[in-house]
Amino acid sequence: MKNAFRPLCIMHCALCISTVFAHGGEKVIKNGDTLVFMGDSITQFGNNGVGGYLRLVVQGLAANGIDVTWHGVGVSGQTAVQMKNRFKRDVIDKHANVVTIFAGVNDCAFGWPANTDSTPDDVAAMADMAIQAGITPVLLSPTCVSGENFRQNVDDYAAEVKKIAQMKGVPYAATYEAFRAYLDDPVNPVINVYGRRATSDGTHMDVVGNRILAREVLKAFGFDPAELGKAEAAWHANAPFIEFHPVVKVTEAEYMAVKATPGRTGMSLGEYHKFLFYRGIDLMKRQPAKVSASNGATIALSTTAHVSLITYDQMLDCGRAMPGHD
Repeated sequence: MKNAFRPLCIMHCALCISTVFAHGGEKVIKNGDTLVFMGDSITQFGNNGVGGYLRLVVQGLAANGIDVTWHGVGVSGQTAVQMKNRFKRDVIDKHANVVTIFAGVNDCAFGWPANTDSTPDDVAAMADMAIQAGITPVLLSPTCVSGENFRQNVDDYAAEVKKIAQMKGVPYAATYEAFRAYLDDPVNPVINVYGRRATSDGTHMDVVGNRILAREVLKAFGFDPAELGKAEAAWHANAPFIEFHPVVKVTEAEYMAVKATPGRTGMSLGEYHKFLFYRGIDLMKRQPAKVSASNGATIALSTTAHVSLITYDQMLDCGRAMPGHD
């Protein structure tokens, strides 16, 4: 199991006419608009909990004085053509002003381009339907399917979505580019029990992946760095806790010491595990250079812990500062 770090004994246009400025100019979306998020399971799950990318986008808008009515219409397993078939009901009939269209992951999983039942042409068709209805479409590029599986398919599909946005003069959220940049940077640590960066299973977003998506959507809406900073602050204030599952290795002697200590402290073994992890988190924040793996570590020690998004970022920073992590 890859570890996040090594502790001592823990671990974008209002239709095709308006111009969008990325630095404080005209925004794609305005106060009082109706926003619809169209997508598959990533969008469906992105509506769950305070850390989902839909909710992060809405929080980021509100932090900049833009309050919207919003709807998440992600359906697990759907391809672009299936989204197109329900686009009138789920987007147009909701009188949307702006719609984000996040399609392609399942197209790639089902074999695009060999499978021609659903293609980027269906994304283009949804963009046209939106434009004809007076709705601004914002196109998101697909991110990944089961990790590195179908990598070329996703890369090519994302490139097609970007071309569609450019040809139609509509906003493009560079979700693929941002996601790959994060995954491909070896200094970004693996921080969850699943051994993956930014996803829980190679497809669906964890807290890092959701924030990558939300940032790119807000950028496509025309947010500048200062406005993004306000969004980030709102995420910290309004969604303070996330669950993560750190896993590290300790030596047998260290583990026996861990087992022997709870009885003397009045804690259960599980409670003491959490105590150790939180103590290690504090050490990482204060003195990251002193955090290192134990020699001869063979036993996996894990727990379920809750941390704030600020602490989560600090842990990521510690991971980046430490050379040689897995």
